[in-house]
Amino acid sequence: MKRTVIKIDEELCNGCGICVDGCHEGALQLIDGKARMISDLYCDGLGACIGECPLGAIDFEEREAEPYDEIAVMERLVPKGKKTILAHLNHLKNHNETELLAQGLRYLKEHNIEINMDTENNDKKGSCGQGFTACPGSREMSFAPVNSIATAKDTPSQLRQWPVQLHLLNPQAGYFQGADVVIAADCTAFSYGNFHDRFIKNRVLAIACPKLDSGKEIYVEKNNRHDRTIKH
Repeated sequence: MKRTVIKIDEELCNGCGICVDGCHEGALQLIDGKARMISDLYCDGLGACIGECPLGAIDFEEREAEPYDEIAVMERLVPKGKKTILAHLNHLKNHNETELLAQGLRYLKEHNIEINMDTENNDKKGSCGQGFTACPGSREMSFAPVNSIATAKDTPSQLRQWPVQLHLLNPQAGYFQGADVVIAADCTAFSYGNFHDRFIKNRVLAIACPKLDSGKEIYVEKNNRHDRTIKH
C-alpha cells in the first residue's frame, strides 16, 4: 500500500542519534554511523523525528510501504519500560491519533500493564507540556475544538492548528481532511491587521516563503503530495 513515511538523506546525516531518541516507535536505529529506518511497520509517518534532526536530513515521502501496526509497536515498546510506553502514547495523543491511541491502551489493558496517562503526564511535563520536549513548531496540534483563543484583549485568535513551515507539515494530519488550506508567507501575519479574520478563519494554515527560503523544490513536492492526499 502507498503511505507517507520518513526518508533519510545519509549525506546530510552525521549520526548524532537525536532522531532515534525522538522516534518513540523504534522505527529508527543507528547503523554504521547513520540513522536508518529498520522497518516501515514501525514508522507512523507523523514526523516526530523531523523536528529532532538538527541538520534537516529527514523528510517525508509517499511510497509503497507496510501498513503501520500499532500492536507490533506496542509489543516492541513494552520491554523498554513505562517511560518509553508513555512517550509513545503521548506522541499519539498530541497528534490526535485517537484510533491508534485506543489500540495501544487496549493492548496494555489486555496484558495487565498499568499506565495512567493523566497521572504520569502531570509528573512529567516538558517545556511545551503534556510530555512533549521538542520545539512546538514540529508538533501537530489542533485547536479546532476551541472556538476562540484570546491572544490579545478583545481579539480572539482564529488559529486551528500550530502554524509551522510547509515542509514540516504532515500531509496526512487529521486537521487537513476536508479543510480549506491557506499557505501564507511568514510576514503576512505582521502585515495585515485583520489577518486572522480575513485569511485564516475556518481554514488550516501553512507557512512558506518561496522568495527567501532555500530548497524551494521542497514546497513544490509538499504541495503535490498534499493535493494527492486530499484527492484520495
